[in-house]
Amino acid sequence: MMPTGTDRLLPLPVVLHMTSLSKSKIYADIRANRFPPPVKLGPKKSAWRTSDIQKWLAGRAPARIAA
Repeated sequence: MMPTGTDRLLPLPVVLHMTSLSKSKIYADIRANRFPPPVKLGPKKSAWRTSDIQKWLAGRAPARIAA
C-alpha cells in the first residue's frame, strides 16, 4: 500500500518520540505482532505510516485509562 498525501511516513526518531518507547521495545513488539511494521525505503532505511502509528496509539489509550 502506497502512502497517500495525508499519510506521511515517519522516521524512527519521530516514532520513538510519539510512542515514548525505546528502539529495542519497538522492534521486539514488531516481532511479537504488537506494533505495526515499518515500510522499507531501502536496505537500511525504514519509516512508519502516520495512520499505523495513530491507530496503534488509539488502541493503547483504553489500556492506559483502565490501568
